[in-house]
Amino acid sequence: MAKITIDGNEYESDDLPNEVKSQLAALQDIDRQMGTLRNQMAVQNMARTGFSAALKESLDKHNKG
Repeated sequence: MAKITIDGNEYESDDLPNEVKSQLAALQDIDRQMGTLRNQMAVQNMARTGFSAALKESLDKHNKG
């Protein structure tokens, strides 16, 4: 039996109705998806920074050239 805490209240997961278990599972899935999206955003931000730096470098070469 796993205990879970929601809003400061502790519950035995085995004692919860199936509807509540289903809602908890949905929230856990959403949390995982949001974590994945945060990681993807971090990667995209890094790529954007790299492309921005490359653009600036190319423009500097073009302007000098």
